[in-house]
Amino acid sequence: MSTNLAVLPGTTNTFDWFAKLARQLGSSPQLGIAPSPALQPQLASILINPAQNTRLLLLGPTNEANQQRFLLSP
Repeated sequence: MSTNLAVLPGTTNTFDWFAKLARQLGSSPQLGIAPSPALQPQLASILINPAQNTRLLLLGPTNEANQQRFLLSP
């Protein structure tokens, strides 16, 4: 995990995990705009934890079609 907030994505795409999660939480991410605290605070709150570290999302194996396992780093 990086503590450098400069590693945040430069834009938001429909397929980004944080955009998908934001939509599930009821937000409407703006595509093509950086998920920074100034531009899209709802996405930044997903990508940046309270200690100001960037978060990662780890996915389970793709060969388990009937299961979904995710781990969002703290």
